[in-house]
Amino acid sequence: MFGPSNRAWHIDMVDKVEYSQRMYDTAKRFRDLCSDIPDEWCESIGKQRLDILLKKIESNLMRCNLNNFWSVLQ
Repeated sequence: MFGPSNRAWHIDMVDKVEYSQRMYDTAKRFRDLCSDIPDEWCESIGKQRLDILLKKIESNLMRCNLNNFWSVLQ
């Protein structure tokens, strides 16, 4: 989605620092943020599938700390 062929801008060191911090902050609060998901949404996907999906999202957010995450975007 944010790969070089899908955007008109380049990610520089300032962007990396800013976006890394945003992603890290979101990852830290992720489970609390997810507690606001309406019950109807949880019921429609099923608790087990929702837990798997949320773990994947949380894992992807934490990848912002890895250099290879950013090298793919450059």
